[in-house]
Order: sequence, then C-alpha cells, then structure tokens
Amino acid sequence: MIKQINDYKEFKRLFLIKFKNTLKNSPEFEQFIYKLLTYNVAYIVGGYLRDIINNKSSRDVDIITSADKDTLVNQIKSHNLNYKVNRHNGIKIILNGLEVDIWNINDNWAFRNKVVKFKTLNSVSDIEDKKLLEKIANGCFYNYDSIVLNIQTLNLHAQNYNKLAKSNKLDILQKHYLYQKRNHTIEANILRAFYLHIKFNIDFSDNCNRYIKLMLAKIKDEGKDPQQKLGKYLIQYPKYADYLNEANINNLIIKFTQRTNSPQKSFDF
Repeated sequence: MIKQINDYKEFKRLFLIKFKNTLKNSPEFEQFIYKLLTYNVAYIVGGYLRDIINNKSSRDVDIITSADKDTLVNQIKSHNLNYKVNRHNGIKIILNGLEVDIWNINDNWAFRNKVVKFKTLNSVSDIEDKKLLEKIANGCFYNYDSIVLNIQTLNLHAQNYNKLAKSNKLDILQKHYLYQKRNHTIEANILRAFYLHIKFNIDFSDNCNRYIKLMLAKIKDEGKDPQQKLGKYLIQYPKYADYLNEANINNLIIKFTQRTNSPQKSFDF
C-alpha cells in the first residue's frame, strides 16, 4: 500500500531529523552541502522522501541544484568526497551506506529536453520556489517519484504523489506522446511500472497502459524479444529481484500484447 502525505508540517519535521542524521554520518558531505547551499538552491527528489513516509532507511538520495557541473565537481574535490560522473551526466557521490546522485538542473532529463523550462538562478523568492518545485515535480516520469522538497526553505510539492496514493493508479505525468518519445529509458520505465504493480498491487492509468503497450510493440518492431530485452535490463536493478522474475515479466508482457480489442492509434517512434 502506498501511503499518502497528510501532514506536511510533520513530514518536514521528520525530514529534518533524517537529513541531519545523514549529514552527521559524513562530516565531509555535511560541509559540502552547507557550502552548496550558501550560493545555490537545492532540491531533494523521490525515494529519499518516500522513505520518510514509510519509516525506511535510504540507500540513495537524488538532488537537483542550480550549481553548474564544474562548480559541483570542484566543491566535491575540495571536500575529499569519493565521486564519479554517472551515465546521465550527473555526479554520484559515494558515502558509507549511501549514494548521492546530484545534477545541475539543466542536466536533468526533463529540463535538458525542454519538457519543463527553467531560467538559471541562485536564489528564488517563495513564489518562484513553489513554481519551480511544481516544474521539477512535473518533470518526473511517474507520479510515484514526484515528491520534491527544497532543502533550505522546506517548501514541498507532493500533489502528484498523493494523487497516486488516493487513486492507486500509476500515471505518466506528461501526457503528450512526444514527451514519451524523447525519453530513451524505455526498458527501465517498463520494468519500474511492472515492479510497482507487483509490489504495491497498483493499477495503471490509461496513459500508462498506452505507453507500455506502445513501447513493447516498439521493441518487437525492432526485431527484439521484449522478454529477453527486459530480462537483460533487470540485472541492473537488484532491488527489483524480490518482485520481478522472468515468469511474471512474461505474464505481464502477454497481458499487454493481448490487451484491448479496439484498434490502437500508432505513432512513428
């Protein structure tokens, strides 16, 4: 069951406790964050915040910031943090028991591809901050990941996530197929949907159903077997192993390839 955030004030209190403990466990990272926030804004997105709702420890934290990549690298080096550049042009900081993925906002997929737009800034008014929170939240692919909090102001956007909790339907936030066409992590998106479906027994919105059906057809049209291709990608996501396997992935693929008797509108992907 996916839990809703009902009390924002209590949620922010719990966030402060958790984040202070995270910083306490790594003095170098703590100093890096303080320096980062002196000249830039920074937002935490997704799983780290969801873990607060479920009273779980976190294995990673995703941060989006106004600091450019060169500034981030220089500050990380100056604080002697272990890091590497990740596959999405972000930076992965490796701490004891925690990985931190941090991006300049313009390197975030949704902003880089103009799905949502943003002007460069170092500080924002409260009104601008809330608008930017909404843009970052709406730039997430699924509503499940759409929780965003400003580390400094504690302004929070959780409307999309709460809608999922109420409806029990996984949805893709951007409805236009061109947005979905630009997102190249097709296999990862499908696996994530299957994983969430099995783990939480959630349904898919019409938009999500359509996307999965079209993307499975796209894989097949490329002359590849969807089950085999998803199986190869599954190895990259060990946390899915308790819920996904070849058998249930194949069952879901069959359901989607057999679903709906009505003609489907096709698009040139």
